[in-house]
Amino acid sequence: MTRVASLFAVLSLVPAVAGAEASISGTAAGGVEHSSNVYAVPEDAPGGETADQILFVKPSLKAALATRGIDLSATYALDYYHYSEETDLSRALHRLDARGALVWWENVDLALHGRLDPRVVSYTEPLDDPTNQVQQAAAGGNLTLRREFGQSMRGSIGYLGEQVTWLEAHEDDEDRLPPDYLTHGPELMIERDIGRRLVLGVEYRFRVQDYDETADNAPPTGDHSSHTATGRLGLDATEWLSVSMAYGFAQVEYTTGDPDNRSATRGLADVRATAGGEVARLSVSARQNATQDILGNPAVTRAAKLGADYTPYAPWGLGVAGTYGQIEYDDSVTQVIGPANQTFVLGEASVFYRISVGELSLAGSHHESLPEGSDPKVSVNRASVRLGGRF
Repeated sequence: MTRVASLFAVLSLVPAVAGAEASISGTAAGGVEHSSNVYAVPEDAPGGETADQILFVKPSLKAALATRGIDLSATYALDYYHYSEETDLSRALHRLDARGALVWWENVDLALHGRLDPRVVSYTEPLDDPTNQVQQAAAGGNLTLRREFGQSMRGSIGYLGEQVTWLEAHEDDEDRLPPDYLTHGPELMIERDIGRRLVLGVEYRFRVQDYDETADNAPPTGDHSSHTATGRLGLDATEWLSVSMAYGFAQVEYTTGDPDNRSATRGLADVRATAGGEVARLSVSARQNATQDILGNPAVTRAAKLGADYTPYAPWGLGVAGTYGQIEYDDSVTQVIGPANQTFVLGEASVFYRISVGELSLAGSHHESLPEGSDPKVSVNRASVRLGGRF
C-alpha cells in the first residue's frame, strides 16, 4: 500500500511538471447489511443458521498522470466489513489496479501493472459475501504491437505475463489459499468495421499456467497450457439495442494425470444484449468459460443474468435482476473424484434516491444453492442500506 500512497503523493505535485496532466478523484460509501446466514450453513445444519448485522465502509481513490511518453494510473478501493455479533468474521479486502505505460511509440504498447482483487471461493455461497472471498495479488506486464489496415480494419499482436499469488485477509485463510502460479503467452487479434453499426473480430491466444508443483496445494493435474480461438461480433442494431456475441473453442493440455486423458476441448460462449434508453433498460447475458476453479481443478464455468433498470428523469430509480451460475468439474481429466458441482440462483432488487451529499440506496437479495442428489441446500437472505458519494 505504501507504493500506492507514494503515487498519489507524486500526483499531487505534478502541476510543476511541464506538459503533465493529472487528476485525482474519490468515492466513499458506507452502510449496514443484515444477513440471515453469515456462515452459509445448510438449512438442516445442527444449531441452525446464524444471523448478523454487518457494518461496511468502502472508500476509493483514483489517480492518473499523463506526461510526455508515460501514462500512470492507479485505482484503489478498500472494502471493510465489521460483523456486529460474529466479530471474528470481520475483515478488510483490497482492490488495486495500478498501471504504467510507455507511450513513446504510436503503435507499440509497453506496460506494467499490479493489482489486488478479491476472488470467489465457492458457488454454493453468495459470490459477493466477504467470507466467500480470498485476496489475490498479481504483477505483470505486456508488450503489444498495434496496426491499422485502412480506416475500417485493425489488428494487434502481443505477449502478456503475470505472476499471481495470494494474501491472507483473515486468519482462517491460511488453510484455504489457492496455489500461486505464473501465466504467460502470446495473443493475436484482428477486427473489422462493417458499416457504422457492426464490428467483426477474431482472437487467438496461447497460455501457459505454471504452478509450484512442490506446494501442498498444487492441483492434481499440474501445469496446463491452452490454445484458445474466438470469433466475436458487436452490433449496435438501433439507438436502443446493442448486442455482442463471442464463440470459440479452447484446447487444454495438462502435465499430470491419466496419460491417456490429459487434454480437454471445451466450447466458449459469451452473449450480451442491452435494450432501452436513459429511462428504462433491459439487459441479458450468458457465458460459458473453459477454466480451472480457484484451486486449479479442471472445470467449466457457466452463468446467465437477466436484469432491468428504471431511472426516470427524477432523483430516484430502481432495478431487479436474476442470476444463474454453475461450476461443473471435469473429473475425467484427473480420474479422481473432485468437488461436487456447484450451482446457485440469485434474485436481487434495489432502489435508490439521490440527495445533496450523494446517493441513498436500499437493496435486498435471496441466494439459494441447487445441490445435486442428497447434498444439502444453502439459502441466504440479505438486506442493506447504503449511502455513498463522490469527492
